[in-house]
Amino acid sequence: MSYRVSFPAISALAGLALATAASAAPMVSWNGANAIVDDATNRTTLFETTVPDGATYGRLIWNPAKGKGATPGISVDNVNAPGMPPGSTGCVVTGGAACNDPRQSGKRFRVQATDYGPIDILFDYADDNGVPPGTVSGIYRLFGKVINFTSKAMKGYSIELGTGVGNQFTPLSGSEGVTFYPPMNTPPRNFELASFFPPPVFGPEGRPLPTSPQGLLSDQSAGFNMKFSPTKVETTSMFGDYSSLFGFGMMPRSAVPEGYFFDDDNDPTTEANLQAWFDPASGAWLFGDEGGFTPVSAATLSAWAANPLYSIGPIGELANNNFNVSIQFQDAPPGQMTMRVTPEPVPVPAGVVLLGSVVVAGGVLARRCRRPIARN
Repeated sequence: MSYRVSFPAISALAGLALATAASAAPMVSWNGANAIVDDATNRTTLFETTVPDGATYGRLIWNPAKGKGATPGISVDNVNAPGMPPGSTGCVVTGGAACNDPRQSGKRFRVQATDYGPIDILFDYADDNGVPPGTVSGIYRLFGKVINFTSKAMKGYSIELGTGVGNQFTPLSGSEGVTFYPPMNTPPRNFELASFFPPPVFGPEGRPLPTSPQGLLSDQSAGFNMKFSPTKVETTSMFGDYSSLFGFGMMPRSAVPEGYFFDDDNDPTTEANLQAWFDPASGAWLFGDEGGFTPVSAATLSAWAANPLYSIGPIGELANNNFNVSIQFQDAPPGQMTMRVTPEPVPVPAGVVLLGSVVVAGGVLARRCRRPIARN
């Protein structure tokens, strides 16, 4: 196994690799003092201590096979891209990505929760020749994703700003000049504060992209409502059809149903298209709503099995939840902050094992999704 400690100095340089016009923007960078990078598994494990020898409840992951998100850790890009809050200075994305990368490009940084406990991510921020001199000012949008790799369903999660890690974590009061950017639109579906399941699985036709078909599981968006405070945002109740299908809470990755995927462009670096899903209750492969949730014939399954462009894999987006939130610096003295992600567990819902009967009898599922389904 190949692994390495992600030292702060190295991380800072990596985080700023994409920065532009540094003199015109806060110098914000990821600090990997509590991280170990494992190049063999593409995981950056985050620990409770600044010396990685304590407990860990989560990690960052990356995918070197993709053009976006192909390097460890987190990148900070000092660009005001479209779809960001007014006056934005930049964004926080997965390692190697940029603010201007298109939607569904894999630019979100991926936080895998491996157990229920706090996951601490460190950032440094330095003088940007702001006003007054020697302070940091700016707004950064976070493109993030929480992935449930625990053994239980996830009731929700919170994101909190503070300093230190583990038992040394101290929440910010809001007077330090570092807070979350207050949402200007109505939660939960505004771009400034949102928690939602990926649109290829849930969502109406044409959103978020004009060519998007209706969601695989529903033609309505699904996710968590969010509660805002200046230094802590947290999920509350769920909206959409996810809970009616799987119970309240996001399934663990180990519980999601499998799908049959077709690599329509014969390119292993791009996501394949979902053709059918496996119903664990009936033990059958089923088409989506466009196919009337009918079983896939034995002849079709045989043809797929004989074609190397077809493959079976978990529908991983059912264990992924995207979040949008922004951090603002207002004449803050240079320093370091911690973004703490804390998942909250619930028992695995009974609806997981009854997926097929719930879906077919209830008729809640919507159109078959022809867009790529990410498997992270």
